[in-house]
Amino acid sequence: MPARERDWSGTRLELGLRAGILLVFVLFAWGWAVAREPRPPATGSRVAVWLCDRDGNRVLGLDRHLLQVRSIALRAPLEIEARSDGGAWVVSAAAGDPLGPHDLLRLSAAGELSLVAALKPVFDLCSDEAGRALVLDLGDGAARLQLFEPGSALAWSRVWPGALSAVARADRVLVGTSAGSLALFDLSAPGSAPRVAQVGGLICDLAQGPRPGTWWALDAQGASRLLLLDENLGVEWSTGIGLHALHLAPVPGVERVWLADSTQPHARRFGAGGLLEIDRPDMPLGGLDRACAWNEGAALFTAPGALLHLDAHGQGAPGQAGFDFLVDVAVAR
Repeated sequence: MPARERDWSGTRLELGLRAGILLVFVLFAWGWAVAREPRPPATGSRVAVWLCDRDGNRVLGLDRHLLQVRSIALRAPLEIEARSDGGAWVVSAAAGDPLGPHDLLRLSAAGELSLVAALKPVFDLCSDEAGRALVLDLGDGAARLQLFEPGSALAWSRVWPGALSAVARADRVLVGTSAGSLALFDLSAPGSAPRVAQVGGLICDLAQGPRPGTWWALDAQGASRLLLLDENLGVEWSTGIGLHALHLAPVPGVERVWLADSTQPHARRFGAGGLLEIDRPDMPLGGLDRACAWNEGAALFTAPGALLHLDAHGQGAPGQAGFDFLVDVAVAR
C-alpha cells in the first residue's frame, strides 16, 4: 500500500531524505529489486517462475528476469508445483481457511485455471517428471494420498496413517511420517505392500534425489537432519543442518540442497556428503521457509513481501518485491 503523504520541513525533511537514500542503497547493494510500478504482462512472454501470493489472492508468473508476466486471481493459493507442459498444479484454500476445504487446480502455461479435485486440508503437493500431481491431504480424518494424471484423472489413492510428506518419481511414491518411518510404493505392482524403513525423527519433507532411485529427506525433529537415501531407503549419509527448516530445495541432478530457516533470516546450502557449502545467517528478511533451486546452483526464497535471490556463490542477486504474502515458489518446466 503506498505510504501516506506527509509534510516534512527543516531537519525532519533532511532526516527523511537520508533515511530514504540509505534504504534504497541497502536494497540495491544486497541485490534484490524494490517493487516496481505494475505493468501489463508482455504478450507471449514465457513464465520461468510461478509464485503463490496467499494474501494477495493471486498466482503470479515471472519471466527469466523475475519480472511479472502473469497474474491470475485465485483465493488463498498455498502450494504450487510446475507441470511438464509449462503450467502448474496449485492448491488453494477455497474458503480462505487453512483448516477448511482446499482445491487442487490445473494451471495452463497461458494462465487458465481448471478445478481438478475438492480436498480436505492439504499437507503436501508434488509433481513428478511426467507432470502428474501427488497430493497428501487429511481426507476423512486420516492422511490420504492421491495421484492425478496430467489430464486430471485420478490414477491412484491410498490412506497412510501419520503421513506428513510425499514425493513421486516414475512409478514410485515415497511417503514420510511423523513417527520417522518411510514407505515406498511401487505403482507398477498396485497390490504389493510398500517397502518400509525407519529413519527416526519427523519426516516433514521429501524430494527426488540427485541420481535415479535416490531420495532426499528432511527430519524436523530436534536439531533437524538432512538425509540422502538410496533406492532401498538405506541412508547414504545424514547431517545436522542447524536450521529450523521445513522444506527442501534440491538442485536437480546434483548432490546439493538449499535450506531456509522458517524462524530466522538464515539460509544454507549443503553439498556432497553433507558438506556445508554456503552459510548465509544475514538474509535481509525472515520467514523464508519455501525455496527452489534456480540457474545452476542459485536459489530463490519466498519471504512475506519479497522473492529473494542468492546466486550460486551465495551472494545477493536481483529478486523481486511488492507482494502481499508469498508462500511458495516453483521453477517452470
